[in-house]
Amino acid sequence: MDQLKNVLQHSSLDILLQQEVTLGSSREVNTGFYIARSTPYLIDLIRKAICMCENSMVQNDQTAVNALLAPEDFGIRWGVLPACYYARSHGFPPRRDIVLHHANVTSTVREKAVQLERVQKLISGNFLARWSAIASEALDYASSGRLFGMLWRRFHQFSP
Repeated sequence: MDQLKNVLQHSSLDILLQQEVTLGSSREVNTGFYIARSTPYLIDLIRKAICMCENSMVQNDQTAVNALLAPEDFGIRWGVLPACYYARSHGFPPRRDIVLHHANVTSTVREKAVQLERVQKLISGNFLARWSAIASEALDYASSGRLFGMLWRRFHQFSP
């Protein structure tokens, strides 16, 4: 916890959030895990996000916060957490130096538990445990259809 407080204090920002994805220069953030100072700007952001969820078609706080941060920022000073604060949406496998794992890109509690077990094997397991976790993740990726979808998008990216 002290390490996370230090990250925020040294940033001089109001809030640090996880990036949703680490590809390119995406400004999309993940609101599942963040650290913040209690400032009027942060309170305004949270109030506006709640209002947006209650009074519009926006279904969740993450969509609302991203919509609010993108066009105006209304004075809030924000940034993203270092990559050692890992979310599954950052890709797999995670770096070996992660400090925190946010089990996202899941639909059920069981999927979260499996994801947490795999990351634990990757970070603290022996050689066989690490390769078992990678193989299990690859099999799930392929059987879920995400592999086919990724290959399909890549194919069409280069086709005339």
